[in-house]
Amino acid sequence: TGNFSLSYGRKDFIYYFAPVTRTGWIISIECPKDEIFGGVDHMLFSTTIIALVCILLISLILTGLFRRFQKIFISEASIEKDLSTASLIQNGMLPRDPLPEDCLGLSLSGFLKPAKLVGGDLYYHFCRDGKLFFCIGDVSGKGVSASLYMVTTLALFLTITRREDDARKIVTETNALLASKNFYSMFCTMFLGVFDPETGRLDYCNAGHNRPILFRASDGKASFLDVKANIAMGIMEDFPFVSEEVYLNRGDALFLYTDGVTEAED
Repeated sequence: TGNFSLSYGRKDFIYYFAPVTRTGWIISIECPKDEIFGGVDHMLFSTTIIALVCILLISLILTGLFRRFQKIFISEASIEKDLSTASLIQNGMLPRDPLPEDCLGLSLSGFLKPAKLVGGDLYYHFCRDGKLFFCIGDVSGKGVSASLYMVTTLALFLTITRREDDARKIVTETNALLASKNFYSMFCTMFLGVFDPETGRLDYCNAGHNRPILFRASDGKASFLDVKANIAMGIMEDFPFVSEEVYLNRGDALFLYTDGVTEAED
């Protein structure tokens, strides 16, 4: 039993043969080689074509994705640059100048670090007619929308406090203006105070904000400041806010903060 190949002219043949024992014959089968491997060659050709087409399609898809990602990266870089600029502008709105001479005897220090490039926390202080006006606030949410609402709130605070000395009225007017144009159901908690250094009287109104901590120099003890249960600003236009007062002595300190402090897990 065996086989061999033979070329005849331009055509190749393969022979298979085996003996028939009983008759003494040998049976031989002749088969052209191209008929045996023709299907394999055709399959190999088809597979190669399909593979080339797949490679071409993958190349086109990868090229398209690369260009798309490139546009996204460029867009993200542009957005990040804009946000960085917005962050600088937002930080630039915070008070940096020292207190004027008519507010001597007071020492203030503030710190703000947003969770993202821009945020909704705010604080501000300035002196007018021998009184210190100050506030700290926290806008709902984070990012660009919160920062825009923060700027609006701060602008209203600065505008109203230029002519108004009563803490309750300042908060009431600010709340009414915020609530009248609050199409996206945002809100801002705020603690606002008006302090008279001559008398030591602090007139304050707390709009849903964290309770400040008051340190008394006389006994060295710290405790939460009593606050009325007012709601945050921007929710209800005609909410009847209630203000309170406390008298501070020399050496006393007031610590104000946002929920970024109380909600920190580490």
